[in-house]
Amino acid sequence: MGPRGAGLLLLLPLAVLWLLPWLWLWLWLIPAMGLPWLSRWLPKSLVQSFPAWIRWLPEDIAYVGRILYISLAHRISYTSFVDLLEARARANPERLMVVDAVSGCQVSLGEMDRKSCQVARALGAALHGSVGLKEGDVAALFFLGPRGISALSLWFGLSKLGCQVAWINSYIQGPSLLHAVLSAGSCILVADPELQEAVESIVPELMAKGVRCFYLSSTSPTKGVEPLKDLIEAASSDPVPRQVRAGVTSKSLALFIYTSGTTGLPKPAILNHNRVLMMSLTLKICGVQQKDVFYTALPLYHVSALLVGIMGCLERGCTCILAPKFSVSRFWDDCRKYQVTVVQYVGEVLRYLCNTPELLHPFELIRFDTETEKPVRDKKGRCIPVGPGETGLLVSLVHSFSPFLGYLGSAEHTERKLLRDVKRPGDVYFNSGDLLSRDSDDFLYFQDRIGDTFRWKGENVSTREVEGVLSLVDFLEEVNVYGVPVPGCEGKIGMAAVRLRPGKAFDGQKLHNFIRKVLPVYAAPHFIRIQFRPFTMRGELKGRRGKAGLMDTGKLSCPIPGARISTTTTGHVGEGNMTLGYDSGPTMPYPPSLPAPSHLQSVLPKNGAQTSMVNT
Repeated sequence: MGPRGAGLLLLLPLAVLWLLPWLWLWLWLIPAMGLPWLSRWLPKSLVQSFPAWIRWLPEDIAYVGRILYISLAHRISYTSFVDLLEARARANPERLMVVDAVSGCQVSLGEMDRKSCQVARALGAALHGSVGLKEGDVAALFFLGPRGISALSLWFGLSKLGCQVAWINSYIQGPSLLHAVLSAGSCILVADPELQEAVESIVPELMAKGVRCFYLSSTSPTKGVEPLKDLIEAASSDPVPRQVRAGVTSKSLALFIYTSGTTGLPKPAILNHNRVLMMSLTLKICGVQQKDVFYTALPLYHVSALLVGIMGCLERGCTCILAPKFSVSRFWDDCRKYQVTVVQYVGEVLRYLCNTPELLHPFELIRFDTETEKPVRDKKGRCIPVGPGETGLLVSLVHSFSPFLGYLGSAEHTERKLLRDVKRPGDVYFNSGDLLSRDSDDFLYFQDRIGDTFRWKGENVSTREVEGVLSLVDFLEEVNVYGVPVPGCEGKIGMAAVRLRPGKAFDGQKLHNFIRKVLPVYAAPHFIRIQFRPFTMRGELKGRRGKAGLMDTGKLSCPIPGARISTTTTGHVGEGNMTLGYDSGPTMPYPPSLPAPSHLQSVLPKNGAQTSMVNT
């Protein structure tokens, strides 16, 4: 009997112990297990009448068994994910690890291990490195996609020292960037020299907090930022002794990935070494093999690219083709050029949840009241699951095998993401913040974000963060930001409803320059709507955040009775485009004291009865 058979036999007593308290389960389990295989010889119309969980039961059982077997086998393998890199590099040093899809730059497993050793020796105090990092220190990485291989060598090198690494979104800047670096407790920031403008805006504050800043380059044009490239290249590539990170265990903190929620600023989510290694098994569970070539165009500061993609390929021993960003024109050429066999895609539909076994209920869709922004509970105080065709809040069970480690810093941030007593007293579920719908086959589809966030271009946008930024503009008195659907585009795009300060004129160019300087591209509002009455529309805008009050599902809308929106935009909704609208209401004509820009004079409403939008 092979190791797989032995592993399944070990799982059998656990399954029996699980079923013993509920003997009645055996009664339905026997016919339930037989029906799916019997369905292969039954008429298709009859099979379709079976409940979805019966039709999918063979696949679910095989999938669950595979997950349990792989997970148990993994637990005794490695202490940290750096151990995995070193083991793969020793076993197959010439195996191609990562290829940059644009430049063609490539690195083997052995080369990546040697590069990371150079990083460790240049930065580690125990290895006489001049930077003086030690086990437990936190380093922040701030890199663009084209420098992916360099960023990875830094990550592995820092981890060899036992350091924790914060991967920062390369699109953020200003206060958000400063908060991301400091909230993780970083003692150094290593940045892409191409992000010089963003780094320079926060260097004085970082220096005041004792954070050293580096560019991964040979020279530095910025006062207070040191060059790091030559220091690393001059260091030895000899193996780093395991004793340098002797205190690291599987439960030690490994890295921080940031998420933006209702608090407005990025929050560092905690991942330990065990979670990193568990997520690296995703490709194995999905059947990816060493001979495969894996392609991802997702940024490394996302879990999907870094842990499922890079670490998954490392675990499998296959090659990862790393594209700095998704390009429709290059995608198929890249696939042919590199003979890609597996493509990673993360869209608005949570496809990976389609394989979730209904039998074990690790995920639930529960009813959610968008008015109170709370789950709907029954008379016993339990949450109510949704049926096929209904939209509900996605929650996942938190337990010892899948713990939620929370966010670094305030315990309140972590508690906000937890729901208690969902199905039974004492249980704890993680609140994803996503509203999904379920079809009759138990496939799930993304619908919307809850609270003060919306999703655009695969990123969660915090309306509070954007509102806080726009409120700094001197001619704006009130700001409300929300997401609106645009035909032909996934997710929702940002719209800002604003009121001007008395006596101030709207300066579109100034606003545009300010937004481009301080907000990520995906968070920048593409629609600006100027209003001349207070934000006290139906539903109390301040309490509802305008999700239902300012727009209806499926179209841009105006809640003022008698008013309407006339869109005259040209071109597609994309980066850098901003659309301006004046909303004066049905009884309030456009104030002559606030003259409109000349290019809007011909389209502005003369009677104040409509809203017009033109491309700026």
